[in-house]
Amino acid sequence: MDMSPHHDSDPAWSENDYFHFVSEHLNGTTGHSEIVYKKCIPPEQDDIEFVPTQYYLVQDPNFDACDPEVDSSGDNVVVVYMMKSTYGDWDIKCKYSSDGAATWSDSVVAGQQLVDEVNPTVYVSGNNVYVAYISNGNLYLAISKDGGATWSDPVQINDNAGSVVAGDGSVDISAGGIVWTDNRDGNLDIYYSPIPAPRIVIQSVSGGMGITATVANVGTQDAENIPWSIDVSGGLVILGKHAEGTISTLAAGESVTISSGLVLGIGKITVNINAGGATAKASGFLLGPMILGLK
Repeated sequence: MDMSPHHDSDPAWSENDYFHFVSEHLNGTTGHSEIVYKKCIPPEQDDIEFVPTQYYLVQDPNFDACDPEVDSSGDNVVVVYMMKSTYGDWDIKCKYSSDGAATWSDSVVAGQQLVDEVNPTVYVSGNNVYVAYISNGNLYLAISKDGGATWSDPVQINDNAGSVVAGDGSVDISAGGIVWTDNRDGNLDIYYSPIPAPRIVIQSVSGGMGITATVANVGTQDAENIPWSIDVSGGLVILGKHAEGTISTLAAGESVTISSGLVLGIGKITVNINAGGATAKASGFLLGPMILGLK
């Protein structure tokens, strides 16, 4: 696809050395905006206009789809955008994938009738998805805990009603928090708020007698019922290929260690760890019950 007529583009790097890319495109036939998706692997594809994986992700002959944003975590990919409804107002819609963008499903983040919800931005951490958007001069946050399938009721983030300025690029969200344009003091200023949610990360992985990993909650709220798994592949693994469990509670700012237990075998191995959707990968050498050089 020729990129020259595209605008409002947004890329999202994955952990697997490729990136997802979305942009807004005006359909010359229908006169309505639509959302284009591309997946690019830079070491193999050095020109984003000619990547093999590219298509219209959102296309409607009667309604505009605008201002797309994309983010990913592991195989979870989420695209949010604003779309005109049958009532003439703007809603926040979502396309989400759990298989690296091989297939997509749809959901509605915010769709109050006769109320404009605009300028969405998205951050993905494992199965947790955070979408910030603007409505009636206020900034709202909606959260999904299942990769984008369902959404919480929105929570207002700004503490001064009606001062959030709408517009392309006026709000952004990341692991570090939310920033937005605000005019409460008569100027266009940048304001910040942390994300009011838990955020699970895998801080370290180590070997020795079995595999251990440190799982931390670096968010601002406690996390509950965090599933985890450790999988060992490659070599000759006689015992300990898979271990799993659940962390019942992990307070904000705290960490916990998970362990595979005994792993027995020989040869080069790859270890994949998942904790609440956060992932880590390491390689090493299995020699009997010892795991050497895991990194």
